[in-house]
Amino acid sequence: TTPLRKGPYLFGRFTGALLASGLVCVALAAGAFLGSLMPWIDQERILAPSLSPYLYALGVFILPNLLTIAAISFAVATLTRRVMYAYVALLGLLVIWVVSGNYIGDLDNDTLAAISDPWGVRTYALATRYLTPAESNTTVWVLTNEVIINRALWTAVGPLVLAFTYLRYRLMAHSEGGKKKPEALEDMESKREVPKLPKVELRHDLRASLSQLWLQLRLETRNVLRSTSFIVIALFSTGNLIGVSLAVLSRGGTEVLPVSHVMLNAINGGTAIFALIVLVFHSGELVHRERQHNIHELYDAMPVARWVPLISKLGAMMAAIFALLILGAVTTVTIQAIKGYTTFELGLYLRELGTVQMSSWAIMCGLAIFFQVFINQKFVGYMAMVLLFVFQAALPAMDFEHQLYLVGSLPNTTYSDMNGYGHFVEGRVAFTVYWSAFVCLLILIAELFWVRGTDQTFKARVKLARERLNGTRIAALAAVSLLFVGSGAFIFYNTN
Repeated sequence: TTPLRKGPYLFGRFTGALLASGLVCVALAAGAFLGSLMPWIDQERILAPSLSPYLYALGVFILPNLLTIAAISFAVATLTRRVMYAYVALLGLLVIWVVSGNYIGDLDNDTLAAISDPWGVRTYALATRYLTPAESNTTVWVLTNEVIINRALWTAVGPLVLAFTYLRYRLMAHSEGGKKKPEALEDMESKREVPKLPKVELRHDLRASLSQLWLQLRLETRNVLRSTSFIVIALFSTGNLIGVSLAVLSRGGTEVLPVSHVMLNAINGGTAIFALIVLVFHSGELVHRERQHNIHELYDAMPVARWVPLISKLGAMMAAIFALLILGAVTTVTIQAIKGYTTFELGLYLRELGTVQMSSWAIMCGLAIFFQVFINQKFVGYMAMVLLFVFQAALPAMDFEHQLYLVGSLPNTTYSDMNGYGHFVEGRVAFTVYWSAFVCLLILIAELFWVRGTDQTFKARVKLARERLNGTRIAALAAVSLLFVGSGAFIFYNTN
């Protein structure tokens, strides 16, 4: 009913979304530039800082690609009025690019192969493939005929898609109405008898708490797995894993057998970034969900022990990560079958995903939940996890490499068809016990600081944590601390 024309309505929203996405890309470039100036980087091994490579990458490739991707996503979401279809369209673009890469790479006509890549990645690779290392370090503005034609061709796709969207869109609301129930059905529902309520016995013992834990764990897990954000991340994780698997199986033009341990390495590499997104994002969503929906006062007044929601939310986080890994296993087993390799070794999949890879993610889940509970600010908790990842990368670069203080760091394991995991098991188990004890210690502290009620100041929470510290909790803290220190001493003795 407002006097708003179609053009400003559509293009105003599109421009706002495009600018927001562009700022993210510019921030990534700024982070990469600032990273080259950090004190842990050996300045003698890199060239003098220059903005020219970043301007070239942003102006020639990233921002034009962003325009095309944003236009396609916006068109699908606008014309279907379903945001999920936009995510599916983006996933389709990713899969098409990965699959078409094999065909483009096999083309005898290099010019056609260079022009065919919608994102220009292979175009740039073809334009610079004969440069010497010295030329690669100093040549920035690579503008061959193939690069210019590719960029002009595929950048034009964005405006064309927007024009099509403008012509097809109608400024009217779709009816949400459904079929009216038949009168006979309404009469039956009105006459339906209400069943007698069963007699119940109120209990507040450990058995009741465990029943509450199981119920809430199922509820939290179902909410995460059915959420749009998780479904979208899982779809993109699958698409990315397909590309990673195909790349692993054709190393340097040589076909590699899709044996199980090779595919498991592909799962580890192809799903890691998406698992991190799930871990960081959903830890905040889970811990702050009741407050976000303004039901926390009612929820906090219920006769439920503090550790019940804490453990259930942690369990839901771990279940979501494990679901991503299982989805990765289904994807890689399917690839094995398509490639004609039928020795699937499902037992190895279960051992690797359920113990080796999942142990690392379980520790990170505990850290993410602790930050969200202890800090009690969702976005500050996100920042704490990001800083943790930065320190994990920065400390080894500054020669601080011992895994006793690299939080959550576990030794790598190598699987061999000849002797399995071999001598890697002992070290992996020792460090898993060490960091698991550390995370258990943090979870016990988080239980003491769990927010319940409206007084959420840190001073009040510290006072309340002291009041909650009874004999049972002191004993648990002491036992876990002893395990942490003892396993740390064992590791220190064997490594130093």
